[in-house]
Order: sequence, then structure tokens, then C-alpha cells
Amino acid sequence: MPNSKTIWLGVVVFVVIAGGFYIKASRSTVSPVKEIAPTPVETDLKLPIVVIIMDDNGYTPNAVTIKAGQRVEWKNESSGNFWPASNIHPTHTLYPDSSIFKCLTPEEQNIFDACRPIASGKSYTFTFKYAGEWRYHDHLRANNTGTIIVQN
Repeated sequence: MPNSKTIWLGVVVFVVIAGGFYIKASRSTVSPVKEIAPTPVETDLKLPIVVIIMDDNGYTPNAVTIKAGQRVEWKNESSGNFWPASNIHPTHTLYPDSSIFKCLTPEEQNIFDACRPIASGKSYTFTFKYAGEWRYHDHLRANNTGTIIVQN
């Protein structure tokens, strides 16, 4: 049977090795792949608004393809609140210039983030001005996800 010094030495070695792996993993970053139009496109009011229904099962349809400048409306037909926002949870920074830290600032109107729960029967609309494939999620239930594909 090992003595207490041997056990403590093993614990210390384990913590040091685990800490090293944690530090290495936290320093490695994966940049999201995205295509961005050189300049944002203005809202095109001639294009129809694409509607995505939020219900208790998530988003329907789960993926849509639109044109740059087109609007998407998320309608909450669920029994609770939803909060659509750009990936990556929880910072919402995948869509250009978006960040949860811009909520409640003058920049809020330009970010892909509802910035608050959307109550049942209410909706949130956003205009996609940059071409690319933009994944999003429900900030309140991050496993509810969808994709907006924006073409020039």
C-alpha cells in the first residue's frame, strides 16, 4: 500500500499535467470560417421577409437561403421565451460586428442578436447585410440551432 507522500505526489503530478493540457487547450483558437462581402449591403425592401418559426421543438425551417440585404423574422410560437442570436454561444460574435456586449448600446440595431428574450406571440427581425453562412442559436437553450445562408 502506497504511503501518503506517494499519493500526494501523484495528485500534484496529475494536477500539473491536467493544468498544462487545460492551458494548451485554452490558448488554441479555432477561427470560424466565413465569407464576407467587401461592404455591407443595404436592406432590400423588395425582397420578401423570410419567416422562421420558433416553437417548443426549435427553429422551423432550420436552415434558409436568402439574398444579402434580405430580412429574416423569427416568430415565437412556443410556450416560453426564445432569444435568437449569432453563434458562438455565449458571446454571439460569429456574424460581423456582432457581440452580446453591444446589447443595450447604440450598436444593438446592427448586430445579429435579439439582446433579450422574445416572448410567446412576439417576433424579432434582422437584416443580413453580409454574404456567408451564419449559424445561430437560442441563447436561452443553446442546443436549439439554425443556419442562415446569405448569397450576394
